[in-house]
Amino acid sequence: MTRVSLAVWLLASLCLSLASPAAPTKWMVTGYVQGRVTDTLDETPQTASTFQIRRAYMYVRGAVDEHITGTLLLAMQPTVRAEHAYAEYAAKPYMVRLGLVPLPLGYEIPLTSSRLVTLERSQIVTDLVVKNGGQDIYFFDRGIFLYYLPAKGLNVSAALINGQPVENSSGAEGLFTNDRNDGKPIVARVGYSIPGGEVGVSYYGGNRRVRTAASDGSQRLTLYAFDLATNRGPFTIIAEAMAGTDGGIEKEGGYLTVAYRKEGSASQPYLRFDIEDQDTAAPNTNYKRLTAGYAYYLNPAAKVSLEYESIDAGAAFAPAQPNSRLTGQYQIIF
Repeated sequence: MTRVSLAVWLLASLCLSLASPAAPTKWMVTGYVQGRVTDTLDETPQTASTFQIRRAYMYVRGAVDEHITGTLLLAMQPTVRAEHAYAEYAAKPYMVRLGLVPLPLGYEIPLTSSRLVTLERSQIVTDLVVKNGGQDIYFFDRGIFLYYLPAKGLNVSAALINGQPVENSSGAEGLFTNDRNDGKPIVARVGYSIPGGEVGVSYYGGNRRVRTAASDGSQRLTLYAFDLATNRGPFTIIAEAMAGTDGGIEKEGGYLTVAYRKEGSASQPYLRFDIEDQDTAAPNTNYKRLTAGYAYYLNPAAKVSLEYESIDAGAAFAPAQPNSRLTGQYQIIF
């Protein structure tokens, strides 16, 4: 683990120890594994199906008392790295976190993959909250995070963050060295309870890192998001829209997910449609994807699912997207 992540975790441990040196720390260790098989249906020539361990996580949480805790989330695939590492003080409805924390932005971003209805996040969320090149997604950053989260009514989450992570000491993309962005981004979300769920609006204003063959710098990223999630009887409805300016290029899009699961049932069919439009004045910058899926919950901590995706992607998207693919997945929380 690199020095910054280690320093953050040591700070969290220090905060735990300061509260009550005589009190024992209670520890919880859990994990999550997601594997999948993908078959691209329209390749010429046809290639064999691929299997991969898509995600593997270890989650460690230590608590001194009801108010002070520390959290560490290690991603084990494709390399071992810290994604969450923070100290937390909570006295309902208020909470403060210091360290490497998920961004309080929209609906999908703060969720772990095990909580998503679909296998992957939407195209617009992936594209706007990603480093240049689109290889890895960073839905978390270092900073101070403040929350007001009552059980009902209005809630507010806000943060002053370090800015998009940059390469680590080995030269690979990572989270662990000083940020080269100009200025520190501000991110915030305001939510309000509705029957069966919540509606929210979010804002991100700051810079993100851009690395090309000729230079290594930053560019301005400003985005706005709207999200809605509600359970109405057996139906789950999730909608999110996002618009932003990324280095002068305007991007906008969203998605709608509808899932059906009766109380006590292990079956959950679902549909999602998501779109993205990059700079409407340019050609080949539209993206559309229709996802039809079926999930079966073996128990509360394990499920298998099958998805069919029909994709219409402009040539400007890289890497090139297939027109259709079939994906099977399992996930286990332990």
